[in-house]
Amino acid sequence: MDAQKSFISITEAAERKGVHYQTVRRAIRRGNLSATKIGGGVLIAITDLDGWQPKYDHAPRIHKSSQIQDTAVADGLTLQGAEPGWGRHADRD
Repeated sequence: MDAQKSFISITEAAERKGVHYQTVRRAIRRGNLSATKIGGGVLIAITDLDGWQPKYDHAPRIHKSSQIQDTAVADGLTLQGAEPGWGRHADRD
């Protein structure tokens, strides 16, 4: 392997590992992945990248909006499955 191909950029490292480039930057910042700063760029040795395992195989699910069971009714005023008087101002008319 020649010297040109023994180091790769953060973007290339992220593509190889299947993670976002910020995940690679975070690993470098935390000291979990070694990198070399050359000029204005950061290069990662392929051997170091091969030894690094991201915390997750895929991004963790942050948004739970797809798990909401109650959905708005067409008039937009009530929810399916909602009982009368469940709101904050249920005692008001």
